[in-house]
Amino acid sequence: MKNLATLSVFFLGAVSFVFAKISTPAIFGSNMVLQRDQACPVWGWADPNSSVSLTFAGKTYDAKADQSGNWRITLSPLEASSDPQNMIISYGKNLPGTLVYENMVMLRTVQHAMGH
Repeated sequence: MKNLATLSVFFLGAVSFVFAKISTPAIFGSNMVLQRDQACPVWGWADPNSSVSLTFAGKTYDAKADQSGNWRITLSPLEASSDPQNMIISYGKNLPGTLVYENMVMLRTVQHAMGH
């Protein structure tokens, strides 16, 4: 009976690991454009108290999800570039889960003067 209880605890731990996940709001995704020369917040949800690591444009940022699983990382301002970059977000103990958003670019803002 003791072995059955130990096996049940192990199985439940394995199942919770399999269903662990990280997510971001729908505004983040592949082929998105980011504002140049501006700090850019990236946020989402992960398992409570898990480590989150984001790599983008050669820089890595780290955060920790709070007790509700909310996390936020602010990217440093970047120069304009038409070269696509991948954003990789990893989470959890030893960072086992990963989200990858491909082909993001930083473009400058074009402002138009409107006159009548």
